[in-house]
Amino acid sequence: MAAARAGRVAAAALLSLPVFAVLLLISPVVAVSIGDADVGFRASLIRTAESRNLSLAAERSRRRLSVYTSGTGTKAPVKKSQKGGKYIMQFSIGEPPLLIWAEVDTGSDLMWYDPARSRSSGKLPCSSQLCQALGRRRIISDQCNDDPPLCGYHYAYGHSGDHSTQGVLGTETFTFGDGYVANNVSFGRSDTIDGSQFGGTAGLVGLGRGHLSLVSQLGAGRFAYCLAADPNVYSTILFGSLAALDTSAGDVSSTPLVTNPKPDRDTHYYVNLQGISVGGSRLPIKDGTFAINSDGSGGVFFDSGAIDTSLKDAAYQVVRQAITSEIQRLGYDAGDDTCFVAANQQAVAQMPPLVLHFDDGADMSLNGRNYLKTSTKGPSEVLVCMAIKSSSDSEVSIIGNIMQANFRLLHDLDSMTLSFQATDQC
Repeated sequence: MAAARAGRVAAAALLSLPVFAVLLLISPVVAVSIGDADVGFRASLIRTAESRNLSLAAERSRRRLSVYTSGTGTKAPVKKSQKGGKYIMQFSIGEPPLLIWAEVDTGSDLMWYDPARSRSSGKLPCSSQLCQALGRRRIISDQCNDDPPLCGYHYAYGHSGDHSTQGVLGTETFTFGDGYVANNVSFGRSDTIDGSQFGGTAGLVGLGRGHLSLVSQLGAGRFAYCLAADPNVYSTILFGSLAALDTSAGDVSSTPLVTNPKPDRDTHYYVNLQGISVGGSRLPIKDGTFAINSDGSGGVFFDSGAIDTSLKDAAYQVVRQAITSEIQRLGYDAGDDTCFVAANQQAVAQMPPLVLHFDDGADMSLNGRNYLKTSTKGPSEVLVCMAIKSSSDSEVSIIGNIMQANFRLLHDLDSMTLSFQATDQC
């Protein structure tokens, strides 16, 4: 009876929200403190309509890349925003709880939001361990000389510094979707947010491997998500003891997570990519193209905050040629930007699989929707473009969220593996 009533409440609330709002699901509240054992909770993911501005999505992916040139249950919603293809998770902060949404990002650690959203948070001193986890280049040293010596930070997401956030590190109570409460979570109280990269969100939830990320602070050990390709479908992100892939739902492939030797890049979920196939043919990409170099450059990692996939240029040129050939085989003319005009989405469905070959025989087979993106060109036409681009002068390759869509992915820091499972429905 209680579950049925909760379902009716949730449904009624959803109907009353704006088109791009996300529903906070209702369930009994469970309160925990940082460091409690057997952490386990879930959050719902919701994807909004596909971004129609392909150039905006491409620009956002370039900004992401620029930085590399130089047991208890809960549920909280996440959706894909129209502003650049971000995935958004909703949760509450403070006492009393105030609902906000923030971008979910596996490519960074710091959680932050506008402190005007909550007045109950505390502030951390420079001497705190989590302040030191920011690293010297991100700590505003002048504020450490103030009285009191608060932990000020400047966190940049691009080498040019024009996409960044600045504020003071604090602590707060976080409440996730179905009532899971985490006390004393450290986060950034950002009073300065520069750059259009963060448009449409109140903040960011870092899910990287560093000490400041939500996963690390809660001691969750692992998390799994599924990014739905269908904007009308709810999907889920699972944390801790709830994070697992159901082998009865399909084959699960696993590959080891690897560590970058450069300390400031240990945030990312690196994997060893051995090669790529298109249409059943292994592409002529040199062995070692995707390896991490001794200076920390290169390598391949998964990043939910990137939209397009970026490949090291030597590999990109080979992949681009193979996809161009397949486009031409279907009778379309691919321009220099690897875009073409089609009558409908059927052209994407006709494209052959692209397979990523990872260590330990883990093959990730992608259909056309995972490496092509579309936008409406006219009443009876769609523009189709590659969702893969060159890393240009960067050595790193990044697997973005378009390529991850309709896969269940398990990031397991306990076993140091990344596992994935194809699905028709997240």
